[in-house]
Parts: sequence; C-alpha cells; structure tokens
Amino acid sequence: MLLGSLSSCATPSQQATVAPKRFVEAPTISAKAKAKYGDEAGGAYKEIADFVLDQSERSELLDPARTTFTSEELTAGLTGHMTPAAAATYEGLVARALAGDPASEDAVQALRFYKLQAPGLTLPKDGTALDSQTITGATVDLVAAKAGSIDRLKISFDHVTRINLLNGKSPFPGTIENHLDFTVLPAALVPTPKTSSSTSSKNAAPSATKATNTKIPTTPGSSRTTAVAPPTVPSSAYTRDPSAAWLISQFDGDVDVSFDRGPSPAPTG
Repeated sequence: MLLGSLSSCATPSQQATVAPKRFVEAPTISAKAKAKYGDEAGGAYKEIADFVLDQSERSELLDPARTTFTSEELTAGLTGHMTPAAAATYEGLVARALAGDPASEDAVQALRFYKLQAPGLTLPKDGTALDSQTITGATVDLVAAKAGSIDRLKISFDHVTRINLLNGKSPFPGTIENHLDFTVLPAALVPTPKTSSSTSSKNAAPSATKATNTKIPTTPGSSRTTAVAPPTVPSSAYTRDPSAAWLISQFDGDVDVSFDRGPSPAPTG
C-alpha cells in the first residue's frame, strides 16, 4: 500500500492548494499532553498517523473479487506497534473475523480494511486501488493514569482514503472514511513479555487471565467498541517493531465506504 514519502503536516489553508497523495494535518495538542510529554506528544501523533497511512489499506485487500484472506495479511505490520496484551487481543479478533464473526470483522477493519463488498467492481489493470489518503481533525489528549500506572495519550483523527475501482471499463471511484481513536504509551516503558514453548507456537492457545485496554465491537455491524478481557500474550511470538517509540494499547474505529456514482454496488450477505 505504500505511497512513498509524501506525508506532510500542513494547515487547512495549505491543504486547499496542495493535494499530495498523502496529507497529514497538524494536530491540536492539549495543554496537559504538552505538559506531560512536551514535543514527544507531537511525535506520538506523527508516528501513529504514519502507521495508519502505511498499514491501514492495501490494494490487494481491496479487490472485491476476493473472498478469502489469511491471518498474516491481517496482522503483518500491525501487532509490532501494539502492547503485548493488545497484540494478543488483536490476533484473537483476526481469528474470529476469519471464522466469520461480523463484530470481529468490523474491529479488524478499523486497522486493516479488507473484504470490500462491491460485487461487479474490479481492481484497475495495474492492481492499484489506492489513490490518496488524508488525516485531518486530529487531537492529542492526556489520559491520566491511576497511581503507579503510566500516563497515556489519546490520539484521535479522521482518516479518508480515496480508491479507484472499475465498473467494467469505466472508472468507479470511492471513499473509505474511518474515525480512529488510539490510546498509546511510550514503548520504553512497556516490558517485552517472556515467552515459553506454550505461548510462542502459532498453534498454542494464549492465556486469558488479564484484561487489556484493546477494544472490540459491542454489536454486529458496528465498529464502535468496548473493553474486553482477552489473552495477555500473543499466540505467535511477539516481536516489537524497532521503529515504534509508542505502542497502541487501545484502538477504536468507525468505518464507512461510499462510491461517487450511484447506485453503489449492492452489499452482499
């Protein structure tokens, strides 16, 4: 999905005159977030924004003709940016999504969009569905922790992706809109879990003894989510992305897909 290194921070007025393939609007950072983390609060936003631009949509997963997907396709590049507990929960969501659970499908699509329901549409001949991405309306706030815990940042923004598909030979552009909320904490303060033979195998069942902040949907068909008590160790060997200075402990997304010309292809199912 990578669209090069065209991401930038700019003001709304600049956005009107410049239309790069990637646009990242400067965030509003609360006074409390600045007081706690200083310039690192802005750095956390940039890291999460780049993470979403790099990882959220991939052309090969936007093919309406595809009906099967793999766990690797829905986790690669994502879990290394999460806390171990969040990674374990996300792996569980992916497993349930691939088994057909609608609520889990919605939760996974908040981080990696797949299973585009647009019968009759096809990818362009070059296989590239992605056109442009923008991140706007961003805020960074401090989430005060209880005594003895780590103060976290809540990063929220709107992520809009323009896609190009074909209806026969005619262009059929569309838009994926996603409002995202992330709770993140400094990676340096998160210990890497110890693994054993029972937890490092991809086929091993993870422990489920401790709650995490990662969320899953409350109702089928909705991407709004609520906290659950998931595994604390990923079922596969957990490897933190070395580039991650901040780790996601909680995420929430609300995804909507629309097409420019009507009627839109009828959803299946």
